[in-house]
Amino acid sequence: MRIFGDKANSPTLFSIAFDLAATGTVVTGIAGQFIRVYAVKLAATAELTCYFQDGKLNPIEGGILLSEKAGYVESVDPPAYLFSTSAGEDLILEMDAGNVTGRVSYWLE
Repeated sequence: MRIFGDKANSPTLFSIAFDLAATGTVVTGIAGQFIRVYAVKLAATAELTCYFQDGKLNPIEGGILLSEKAGYVESVDPPAYLFSTSAGEDLILEMDAGNVTGRVSYWLE
């Protein structure tokens, strides 16, 4: 799927599901490319706090408190985006405990 109409040079949209039992990489960075996230869906098996990181050291935004059996959903319509990594950095989900499943929708730029 492409954004910005049907323009040939429009970025391709991606969506990836994940299931993490500990802090881990959600989207692997590509040299010279930003990961632009436009939708996030998260659910946890126990109450926990998690947050997205730009690579291993740089939090992107504040913590997200997840409760057992309750989720978190946020989205905007492209070309707007919720947050972005620095060029070439992985998108990592840092968590304090528990298990998080979810989906991240993004494009590379």
